[in-house]
Amino acid sequence: MKNEHKTICTAWLALIMTFTLTLADVSAKRHTPIDQLADSIVRLTVSRAADSVGLAREFNAQLYIKGQVNVRKKNVFYHQIPGMFHVSRHGSRKFFIETINQVHFTSPDIYDQRTEAVLGTANSFFEGDGRLSDFFHITPYHHMLLQDKLISPLSPKGDKYYSYTLDSVFHVGGIQHYKVRFQPHVLSYQLVEGYFIISNGAWSVRELYFEGRNEMLRFKNKVSMGWIGSPTEMLPESYDLQVFFHLMGNRIDAAYTARMTYQDIRHETPHLTLNELRRQEDNKYDLSRYYSLGSDDSAPVRDYQYFDKHRPIPLTIEELDLYTDYISTQLVGQRDSSGIRKQKTAHFWSNVGEALVSRSRFFVKDVGNFRLSPLFNPQLVGYSHRNGISYKMDLRFTRRMVGDKVLEITPRLGFNFKHREFYWLVRGHFDYWPEKRASWVFELGNGDKVYNNEVVSDLEAATGEKVNLEEVNLEYFNHTYIKLSHNWEIFNGFSLDLGLNLHRRAATGNSNPQYNRTYR
Repeated sequence: MKNEHKTICTAWLALIMTFTLTLADVSAKRHTPIDQLADSIVRLTVSRAADSVGLAREFNAQLYIKGQVNVRKKNVFYHQIPGMFHVSRHGSRKFFIETINQVHFTSPDIYDQRTEAVLGTANSFFEGDGRLSDFFHITPYHHMLLQDKLISPLSPKGDKYYSYTLDSVFHVGGIQHYKVRFQPHVLSYQLVEGYFIISNGAWSVRELYFEGRNEMLRFKNKVSMGWIGSPTEMLPESYDLQVFFHLMGNRIDAAYTARMTYQDIRHETPHLTLNELRRQEDNKYDLSRYYSLGSDDSAPVRDYQYFDKHRPIPLTIEELDLYTDYISTQLVGQRDSSGIRKQKTAHFWSNVGEALVSRSRFFVKDVGNFRLSPLFNPQLVGYSHRNGISYKMDLRFTRRMVGDKVLEITPRLGFNFKHREFYWLVRGHFDYWPEKRASWVFELGNGDKVYNNEVVSDLEAATGEKVNLEEVNLEYFNHTYIKLSHNWEIFNGFSLDLGLNLHRRAATGNSNPQYNRTYR
């Protein structure tokens, strides 16, 4: 028995020693000279970016994007998913679209992108709630990628989240380059994996590749930077993006290529003179360059000849075939009246399905912008045991006028199926003097039915028990109200706010006339 116990203890001791040696070996591998060299390369690159040498403070550029969308699989749930890619042509699974955009960038990470021209066999790009435009607004040296979604592997504290490994060393144009791979310490939607290629001596990125995923899709993005010594050395020049969407049995793959053509670049100046510092101090309250107009009423150009003239990269044979197939289908449809009817019917039901799950936006010239909530929105459908099912719908109207005046009206309609009651509410906001923050605010609607609380108090005092409202036949009153207020900042820091509330309550049934109308 003692020999067996001794054998078991010896086996456990050997296992513990083996595990300890394994941990020591793993720790040693994490701190090999190759990894130390990779860490040094990353630190030099981060230090170069911290000096603000070559970084852009502001620029204007033309962004050309072309992409193919392949709907590999779809089922009955396809049109029920909010934000799903809109399939406009019956039977087609491949789509192509290209756009030309004007981009204005202001440091640190403010982008204003306006669509100038659109053309293709689809109505819009497939985003899949992934905010496609963010993938083309990459600055590798900033702390975050995709605005505030991903932590950059070149952030100053990136070693807290990533480990770096030197993959290879090669020469291009007589300059030595390092390919450094990075991997996250833990799995997270905010962390990515991939590599970057860094030039020796310049310590700037020539290429960045990262891949990751979020709640909706997987993505792979390769960003090519400018060459050493050029104005775009630390700016992206091209993007190659792949997106893979798989949800509820539906599968969509998309591939995009983008090119940036810079027109005006203002670089950071890390060593400012005293006069320049004072000049910046005088203008520190001027934030106008950080903001853009909320809407652009100009319609984008849709012309083949325009794209042939301004397209920075030629189309591939497959992209030309998609265009050719689309044009021939349109011509056949124009000659075939039955084909036109089928296309219109399919387009109609497609629009109906889109309106059920997505918000609708449209602009009326000389009137303003309208936004209608989805016909089926779980956030606007309510249920309670006492009141049953209720349904609501929102509409928003916005009109921008001369002098930055803004009028916004938001009606809300609702219906309760159990009580068969109709609810409505209208909110409005009119900024008529933006310089003084002067505005009118109003709200008009019908509230919940109310009852006389004094009757309930008397009943509870007489019985000594809590009154069950469902067992008491109380007299309810319809409630309609108006709220009106005016705001005015007379001078900086001193505001004058005035308001008026008007309520009207009328009995729902036959009762004493003196109780039919009460005001407060």
